[in-house]
Amino acid sequence: LSAGDYEVEMRGTDLGHASISDTTLLTILPIPPGESLPSVTIVSPEVGSVFGVDGTADAIRVAAFASDEQDGVIPGTRMRWTASYEDTVLVLCEGGEIGGTAGTDCSDTTVSIPLSPGAPTDFGWELSVQAIDSANLPGTATTIVTVDPGIG
Repeated sequence: LSAGDYEVEMRGTDLGHASISDTTLLTILPIPPGESLPSVTIVSPEVGSVFGVDGTADAIRVAAFASDEQDGVIPGTRMRWTASYEDTVLVLCEGGEIGGTAGTDCSDTTVSIPLSPGAPTDFGWELSVQAIDSANLPGTATTIVTVDPGIG
């Protein structure tokens, strides 16, 4: 989309032909002249990876690299990993230069997604990494993993 304000409408219809819709406003900001968005690549985990044993959260290695034309390689201190499932969003690692603990590097680290008691046994979690360049422009990459406390 080009820069500007947009109204986005989502509609869903079930098998019984009942439907629901909702709208939200979306603002697309222009990329400043001479700047580019970071390119982000997830190295680990692979799409479809499964974690979790007997209701405990497994250690998950998250690794990514990012770069853009102006900065070259963007350091892990300017990365943030999140995990989301339905309405839950968890910050798993936040680099020291963008709000995390000083010196925290999120380019290659180990995290865990806590499992709540009585949770369903097959979560499809979306893991996202965001890299923020020196102009505060974000680049994002996403993968899907399963946290399954029923495996063992």
